[in-house]
Amino acid sequence: MSNGSAVPVHARRVSRADADDLAAAFPEPPGTPVNRHVRRFDLQTAGILTMLASWAGTEPVGYCVVCWPRAGEDGRSERALGLGCAEIADVFVAEQARRRGAGRSLLAEAEELTSARGIAQLGLEVTVANPNNEAARRLYASCGYEDAGLGQFTSGYTYWTPDGVEHRDEEPHRYLIKRL
Repeated sequence: MSNGSAVPVHARRVSRADADDLAAAFPEPPGTPVNRHVRRFDLQTAGILTMLASWAGTEPVGYCVVCWPRAGEDGRSERALGLGCAEIADVFVAEQARRRGAGRSLLAEAEELTSARGIAQLGLEVTVANPNNEAARRLYASCGYEDAGLGQFTSGYTYWTPDGVEHRDEEPHRYLIKRL
């Protein structure tokens, strides 16, 4: 980040230009067929999800998506479908922006958008024991997200090697929910 911690952090809905800025700031590894931000902007345009980004001045420092119920093929997890809630997915904050409010601003914006749609619950998946997600687990708890009581399950993400081969990485997760 260019200006250090003096630049205030805020979150907002992603515009077309913002999606391009996110794609430039957070490029996919070689071999990935399409940048997630470019692909997701098309899904946002179709009303399936809403992209959010945190900014420090004009620099994107984090992002997430909110997937909406009743939007057709929407990519929400089985747990979100079963609970009938909107779902936050792919929450990421750049290391240099952590502990500056970027994650909290993304959650607050997601909650505000969800409430404005008349949806009473917002859920998300979080790893159970991955030490790299300890700060995220603390953030979610401090913002009022609680275990939905669905037990532990396996979830993960897909990535591509530089030669374009698709792989999947999975680990134990729990589902958290917040009543809005």
